[in-house]
This record gives sequence, C-alpha cells and structure tokens, in this order.
Amino acid sequence: MKKLFPALLLFSLLAGCAPRVTLLPFASPTPDASLHTPTPRPTLAATSTPEPGSQLGVGADALQGVTVTLWHGFGGREASLLAQLSAEFNLTNPWGITVEPVSQANFNQLVSQVDASFNHSTTPDLVIGLSEHALHWDADGHIVALGLYVNNPEYGLPGADLADIPAVFLAQDEVDGRQLAFPMLRSGRFIFYNQTWARELGFPSAPKTSDEFRQQACAANGVFRSDADLTNDGLGGWVVDGDPYTGYGWMAASGGVVYENGTYTFGRDENLQAVTFLKELRDDGCAWVSASNSNYEHLTARRALFATGNLADIFEQANTFRAAGATDQWTVIPFPGDTQVVPAYGVSYMLLESSQPRQLAAWLFVRWMTSAEVQARLVEDTGWLPARSSALELVPAFHQQNPQWSAASKLIPVMVTHPQAASWRTARLVLGDGFVYIFRLNLPVEDLPGVLEQMDETAQDLQP
Repeated sequence: MKKLFPALLLFSLLAGCAPRVTLLPFASPTPDASLHTPTPRPTLAATSTPEPGSQLGVGADALQGVTVTLWHGFGGREASLLAQLSAEFNLTNPWGITVEPVSQANFNQLVSQVDASFNHSTTPDLVIGLSEHALHWDADGHIVALGLYVNNPEYGLPGADLADIPAVFLAQDEVDGRQLAFPMLRSGRFIFYNQTWARELGFPSAPKTSDEFRQQACAANGVFRSDADLTNDGLGGWVVDGDPYTGYGWMAASGGVVYENGTYTFGRDENLQAVTFLKELRDDGCAWVSASNSNYEHLTARRALFATGNLADIFEQANTFRAAGATDQWTVIPFPGDTQVVPAYGVSYMLLESSQPRQLAAWLFVRWMTSAEVQARLVEDTGWLPARSSALELVPAFHQQNPQWSAASKLIPVMVTHPQAASWRTARLVLGDGFVYIFRLNLPVEDLPGVLEQMDETAQDLQP
C-alpha cells in the first residue's frame, strides 16, 4: 500500500492534463437556432474623471491609448470568443484602451508561462486562471489585490452589482480580507440522477441524506441481483469515478474539512465517515467501478441510477440520451449527506503588478466582462455558470433548451468552495488518486484510515 499509492500519484502529476483531472472542460452545447435569442451587447459608459487625490491616482487622460496584455488558458472556440469580446471592448470603451488576449493553450501551460515571465520582464497585465493560481502568484508578491478597484467610487462596481455576484464565488478569490482575483465563470460537480428509473423503483424524489442515497442505490442494484444473469449482479446504484471534486463533494456533504490552518486533513473523522460510507456501498454492490472511459452510457442504459459529472458533462450526457433514443427523465442533484453541497470551481481574473494606468485599464475590462449582458453571452457560448445571478434571467431560451443545466444553476445556493491554498493544485490530485486507489483495488474498510493518513502526508509533502 505504501509503495503503490505514491506511484499512482506520480502518474497523475506527470500526466498533467489527463481527462480525469481536467478542471476546465469548456464544452459548447449544441444550440437550437429556433430557441436562441441573442442578448444585447453592452457599451461601457464613461465614468467621471477622478478628482485630484483620487484613491487610484490615475486620471482619465492617463488611460488614453493604454494597451493591456491578457493571458489565458483557453483554446479553440473559447479563445476565439474571448478575442471577439476583447475586440468589442476595444471598439466601445471611451478611453481608447486596447486589450490584447494571448492564449497559452491550456491552464497548466499558462501557469508555466506566467511563472517564467517574472524572470524575463514579459509579465502580462491580466491573467484568467484558477483561484489557486492567484494564491500561488500572491505568495511571491505578484498579485494586485482588487479591493481598491472594486470599491472605487469612480471606477468600481456599485453595491447592487456586487451583491449580484454569489458570495461563494467571491469567497473563492478572497483570502484574509484581500480580493486576490475576481470571478469570471464557474462550474461545479454534481450527481446525475435518473428520475424515471427512480420512480419505477418506488422513489418519487431525489435523496437528500446518505441513508436515502443508499436506499435508492441498493434498490437499483437489486434489479440486477433479481434476474437470472449472475454476471451483472454488481451493476446499478452509483458508478464510481476518480475526479477529485467527486471525493471532495462526498466529504463536504458529511461535514468534512480537507484543509485547515495550513494542513491537509483528509484523515478527519468526517472524511473517513464519507469514504467508509462509499466503500460499504461498493462492498454491498450498491456502487461499482466501470472500465469505460466515461459513465454517460451507464446512466442512459440504466446500469447506474447515479453518476457524477460537471457542467460540461451535462451536455455530453444529454447527447448520449438523445443518441440512444432514451426517453428517461434525468436531472442533477447535490451530494447528499448531513448537508447537501455542490463543490464549485472555475476561472477568475487576476491582476498582476504593472503601471497604475495599465492596472486600472485591466480592471475596467474586467468590469465590462462582468456585466450581466456579457455574462449572458458567455453562458450561451460556453455553458458555464455566470458570475452574475442576473445573467441567468437573460438566457431563458438556454434554460428551456438545457433543463439539466437549468437545474444546476438553481443549486448555486448550496455550492461550497475548495481549499484556499496554492497547493490545492497538487493536493486535489492526491484526493482523486486516493479514491482511485481505494475503489479500483477494492481495499477493505479497515485499511481506509491508513490510506487517508497517507494522503495527508503526501499532500503536505507536495506543498511549496
């Protein structure tokens, strides 16, 4: 046990962008042209010129002709969309600010390139990355806290606009009272649930507690155990996956905390309780491990009552149902337990140190991108959840076309953030590999405390 688990972790670290741990799967839904209603494109209005002695010390004249370099990790359609939005801002903003977006292909490459830029004086002014990236760069003094800009009377966000951003999204980028980044878009980890099959099994509503989840999962497994085919007795219930946020969701629903006072705590009693619950489900045949690359077909074919996935998976799952001609109704639900939770994560804007005019210009672009109208366009073109709640009201056709996505958007109030630590970049791999190790090797329950303890030690060793 003590040799194999680190070997699995090393494989994940070397794999980098392996699909199992991809956190930013921008997947575009297939729109129905008859339902799609374009949202209006905003034009940023000029704000008043700061008086002498303004908090920012930058007058409107200093913004004229400023160029902002923006680095991001998007590729393909998403990179094209960001380039289009940047061009629109360049044409409509009253200061003549120019934003130049540069794709770094993916988010692992983005981190490497930004790290390298600090040694070559080629640092971008603005970065779109994960929340933990901001913590990583802030530790070396490169991040500009955004509070001064957000709250500025001339150029900041009015209180009503700021209140329109869900608190959990802002909290992911705020540490010790400092707003290190600003939310752009969010995803989350959900449980996919076949409602039609559940109703046929005698369950009119989704499970809200772990006991209710067990009842429904085991009832689904009972269907296979009752037939004459002995080879399918392990099917039904929940199909296990090794995504880090799946493990995190189960632990958080049990009241667990995985990071506290600078230390990883996978081995806490609440976390052990969650993993033990899932392992006992596996032992009883109510959860199973698939050899497939994806679990979409298992939910569709009623080999699983429950599966887990993120926002991008919602569209893939819907496509699988359509391709199979399946008529079952399905939806997304939170992780059940002592409380119901959805782990949230996503991309945010990070302002790096540069000149004061470029910093303010970069913030003005962020402010424009955060408008409800632009956020609605991002939703329609990417399928992410917007950072602004009011943007959800501007995409009625998207809700109608994508009912499971709509159900996911209603779960924002139960979303929880991940650990606010730069080391979460690697610690989440430890969590994901720990789950793979436990379930693929089908370890006995009595081995679980030792595995979680080893996960703590490994995560601590990997901290910078």
